[in-house]
Amino acid sequence: VLDILYQNALAFVHASASEGLPMVVLEAAAAGVVPIISDILEHREVIDRIGGFCFRTGDIYDCARTIEVVFRSAASLPRIGKDIQRAVLQHYDWGHAANLTAARYRTIGSVERVRERRRAVQLRFAV
Repeated sequence: VLDILYQNALAFVHASASEGLPMVVLEAAAAGVVPIISDILEHREVIDRIGGFCFRTGDIYDCARTIEVVFRSAASLPRIGKDIQRAVLQHYDWGHAANLTAARYRTIGSVERVRERRRAVQLRFAV
């Protein structure tokens, strides 16, 4: 159902006031949907990389004005969406991110195993 919504949407509005990396925005953009998002730092970092439109956080009038301005160019939104989609896939490679995360967990795990071995050795000599 979500894929069908993305396939038939011209824009995705995300009016968050607090966010980490906005995965839902990246997911929509990866489907070729143009993001219209609040101007919090985390959103601005994404928009600076991939493109899209921002409005002032908490300002419903600026949000409405931005949506209106974007939809005046509705005919060009599919092309803009394709450009944004390419940028997301270039800057946010899920496979690469998963590999980095897995490597970090392996590193943390191996460090913890070394600590456990040290504690075991120290206990043997302490007894």
